Amino acid sequence: MAANDNIEAIINAAQEALDQAQASLTQSEDFLRHQGIDPQKMRAYLDGELTEQQRAEADASYRADLEAIEQEVAQAKLHHSFQPSTSRSTGLKPSRNMI
Repeated sequence: MAANDNIEAIINAAQEALDQAQASLTQSEDFLRHQGIDPQKMRAYLDGELTEQQRAEADASYRADLEAIEQEVAQAKLHHSFQPSTSRSTGLKPSRNMI
């Protein structure tokens, strides 16, 4: 059951990160509009600024980051699967005689 809780925590953290990224993109677009710049035109302009080599490097970097994240999650799952249960009870301690 603890593994399911851990997976749910990972999913929730990922969803929170996606929500933050979406909020950041929305905030950036609002800033551009406030400055009188059309976000679509800005994207089109920036897309034209990258060379094929720069685009390939960015894509390779992105894929390497994804692989590193997937590997880290797999290691965390593996490490978690070998952890002993922490719900052990030590039992009651015998009472001490008062002097």
